[in-house]
Amino acid sequence: MAENICMEDMYPLIAEMLDKNGEVSFTVSGVSMQPMIYNRRDTVTLVKPRLPLKKYDLPFYLMDDGKFILHRVIKIHPDGTYECRGDNRWESEDNIRDDQIIGVVKSFTRNGKKTDVDKSIGYWLYTRTWKFLHPFKRLYNLPKRLKKRMEHRKMRLADSRRNRQKIYIKTEAGVMKKIEYREASAADMKQIYALSKKLGEYEVQNFNAITTPGWASSEQGQRYFQKIRKEHFMWVASCDGKVIAYCSGSIRESISSKYLNGELINLYIDDSYRGMGIGSKLIEILKDYCRVRGCTKLKVGFMNDNAAAEAVYSKNGFKPYTKTYLCDIED
Repeated sequence: MAENICMEDMYPLIAEMLDKNGEVSFTVSGVSMQPMIYNRRDTVTLVKPRLPLKKYDLPFYLMDDGKFILHRVIKIHPDGTYECRGDNRWESEDNIRDDQIIGVVKSFTRNGKKTDVDKSIGYWLYTRTWKFLHPFKRLYNLPKRLKKRMEHRKMRLADSRRNRQKIYIKTEAGVMKKIEYREASAADMKQIYALSKKLGEYEVQNFNAITTPGWASSEQGQRYFQKIRKEHFMWVASCDGKVIAYCSGSIRESISSKYLNGELINLYIDDSYRGMGIGSKLIEILKDYCRVRGCTKLKVGFMNDNAAAEAVYSKNGFKPYTKTYLCDIED
């Protein structure tokens, strides 16, 4: 769920308001909680959570991959973790822990009408009956979803025809190597997870990054990476049948306008193949992916002191746009 301003910037304010005033309200963005809450129209009021949560509670929580989510508790596991899902979603976020919960919805204002979740009989009935009615909505929307899926596959096929290629490059040892650029397949994922772990370890060792290097191989990480591969952008460079680099990205509506913006999520090249233009080629393919889908901008984030990353991105047309500051608060 995204908000009117960047959630990474908004989160400290939310936490401060919850500590100071006990509650905070904001307008939501996204369609995952429809028909209860509509995109950029309705607001929610959060209060500090009373743990453990109960079934049908509506928590606002931080995923291990850094995403902020507002979804409903649909199941409580014996170990005390939760399975949560949006009212307009079929996939769930599982094993959500108490320490990830930021707040829980106390009330929401839908189309100008405020509803207290603890006092409204209509809301109580909605939470108990919607899960039974939801499948009928899925059936009703089936033709539209099939059409969208076919259009998506058609565009992906066109992407592959335009950008899939094999290029010969010369290594430092003077050996000619054939590098293949192509869309990532399911068979590539284990190698991509391994590269993602190397990326995480590199950021932790060199920049004290707040990340879990092996997260991509976890159950949640695999679901996230597979979703990026299937629904968004994930390309690889391979040599002699081995994945030596990967690039992932996505497209979303701009926070401050209705324009589409592309985002470069991850880019990593194996140490032995750096400085050969592989990263630039993958960025070029991502730019093409975003351009044909109507994007006007492509953004990327990286550690402030990562001079190597800055050199690659500057070379490919990226310029500074915003600044993020981070301070240590431990004694």
